[in-house]
Amino acid sequence: MRLYRLSHRKECRPSYPPQGGEGPHVAQRNQSIQDIGQEGVETWKKTGYHQRSLNEVPMFRYKTIFGGTMSARQVSNQLAEVKMKCLL
Repeated sequence: MRLYRLSHRKECRPSYPPQGGEGPHVAQRNQSIQDIGQEGVETWKKTGYHQRSLNEVPMFRYKTIFGGTMSARQVSNQLAEVKMKCLL
């Protein structure tokens, strides 16, 4: 919601639909969804939002399986921990 307010002040329109719910930007959300319906999903996927969604799925799976925390304290050890878990 904060990004939509900022974009409104800068007089630009984001290419991604805001999250649902009540608020002053529901009309923008509805317009974005209508644009996706008119232009097609393939065009929407090229805006970059779809790529973000594709990147979130593996992180969701990783956190679901292994939890959201790591036991290592140092960054180098955390990298090794993540790599080892991904090999499982």
